[in-house]
Parts: sequence; C-alpha cells; structure tokens
Amino acid sequence: MAGFAGALCLALCACSEDRSIPGENAEPINLFEALLEFCGAAFAGRITSNGPPAGDWAGQSLIMHVRDCSADEIGIAIHAGNDRSRIWVLSRTELGFHLRHDQHHQDGSSLALSGYGGDAWISDRLRIEFAADAHSLDLFEQQSLNSSTENIWGLEFDGQWFVYEWYNPDQYLRMEFDLSNPVEAPPAPWGFED
Repeated sequence: MAGFAGALCLALCACSEDRSIPGENAEPINLFEALLEFCGAAFAGRITSNGPPAGDWAGQSLIMHVRDCSADEIGIAIHAGNDRSRIWVLSRTELGFHLRHDQHHQDGSSLALSGYGGDAWISDRLRIEFAADAHSLDLFEQQSLNSSTENIWGLEFDGQWFVYEWYNPDQYLRMEFDLSNPVEAPPAPWGFED
C-alpha cells in the first residue's frame, strides 16, 4: 500500500500545474457556493491523467454543464463526445457534502451501475474528497468491481479550474474544466429535458 501511496503522490504532483489563487491573503473559495454562480453555464474540459481509465475517454470532447441548482444540490451533466449518460450530483448534508454519480441509458433508464458516490471526509473549501459510501460498496460488490470499494473522488475549484478526480489502488482519472471560458450549453443529458 505504501508503494501505491507514493506512486499516487507522484502522479498527483506530475498531473497538477500551479493553479494557486493569486495573492497571499486571498480568501478561500467555498466550492459549493462558487459552483452555484455558474448555474446554467457549460465549460470544455480535458483529461490530464494517463492510463486506465483515461483511455476510455481518450479523444472524446468533454463538456460539463452546471445544469440544475438549488440551495442544497447542484447537478452537473458530463458529456463525453456523444455520450450524455453521466450526471454528478453534489449535495449539502448535515455533516458536509455528498457526491452521487447518476448514469442513464439513452432511453433515460438508469444503468445498473448508477447512484454510487460518497460522503465528504476531507474538506478545506477549495477541495472536497469523498470515500465510497455503504450503498456504493454494495453496488460495487454486486457488479464484482472489487477495487472500486476503495474509490475516492475529489472535486476542486480554484477560481478558474474545476477538477474532478477518481482514484483507487488500480486506477486514477483526472479531468480539468476551465470555468473562465464558457461554451455553448449541450443538449439535455439522457433521461432529462431542456
């Protein structure tokens, strides 16, 4: 495990560019509140990690659409090429935050692997990390996705770049979206209407 931790640290350091907020006394950003300000907007993204599962996304245009917003929940549709199956749902809870991944077939029905996610266990305003919750552990075991029981997801925002990460001992995926450069909003994700 120590070898994995060291490799992960090297991967994170290698993939990250300096995205610090200018100014020594800059106020930290509340990620949830900051995302609310982008409701309705869409942004292009890119994969900045290498290897599986990044290969599954290779060559696909990525768009995040901050689509559905309330005081306690934000729905972000993720479009990879023509695939409109994914939605990240960030919710406030009494103890912090919860991240859920909803996935749908083109006809709007839920994929067998949908509704997984976790609760925040590291939060410093700029970054929130989520460990797989009990529902997700059951789902992963049903689907024989043993390494996914150790999943950690991270969301990060520095005022310009929004980052999504997913990692476990076998896989690492990092996506970055430039929120300073809006693009045309894509069609509704599968199972939803504009």
